[in-house]
Amino acid sequence: MSTVRTLAPGIWSPGAVLCVLFAINLINFFDRQIFAAVTEPLRREWGLTDTQLGWLVTAFTLLYALVGLPLGDWPMSGGATGS
Repeated sequence: MSTVRTLAPGIWSPGAVLCVLFAINLINFFDRQIFAAVTEPLRREWGLTDTQLGWLVTAFTLLYALVGLPLGDWPMSGGATGS
């Protein structure tokens, strides 16, 4: 049997929730875009070809997606209790 945890009413205003969600979305956007900004410096420093750089970006994207799955489920499974 699962239990649903709720906060006391009135702790979070709708505006505060909107600000938190906006900040999370903004950080998520910049986190995904950072690789595009560092590809050329990585190519020069490590001497990568286009194919090697493509594999590196692909590996990063797949790892990012795979790690996101258990991290997204973690709070719901009781890993982040807040206490």
